[in-house]
Amino acid sequence: MAKEVSDEIIRIVHPLVDQQKDAAARVACGVTSVIKMAISYPAFAQFIVRGGPPALKAGGLVSEVVPRDIDAGISSGRFSIPDRGLALDMILGAVIMAFHTVLSEKVSNDYPNLLAQAVLQSLGVSKTLAHKYAFQDFGKVEIAEDSLFAQASA
Repeated sequence: MAKEVSDEIIRIVHPLVDQQKDAAARVACGVTSVIKMAISYPAFAQFIVRGGPPALKAGGLVSEVVPRDIDAGISSGRFSIPDRGLALDMILGAVIMAFHTVLSEKVSNDYPNLLAQAVLQSLGVSKTLAHKYAFQDFGKVEIAEDSLFAQASA
């Protein structure tokens, strides 16, 4: 089940992420989108939080998509962090903790953006550019009718 939930999250946000050309924009889009999903679908966020990091990383798509963007950011010089594994831990660690936070307390409307900005800065993106990407309007996450998320909320 963890694999299905993790992969479904990636499948849902990937169309928005894939539209971004810059690696920093891709990471910001992914982070803001999944945090907004956690706010809208708390049962799925709870599932990931209870399963911990293994639940988030259970899906094969996380291991494909996020490292691809990290590698692009490192090779382009956008990210100054030299290690892909460390960058992945920083991104996924921030996401899983944010899931916990949105389940346990009321967060501000710009919480997903502020988290994305902090993640980008931790990867070595300048504060100005991190803010620009984190607060960009990436559009609305579209949930397909056959999605686990749509079925659970029906």
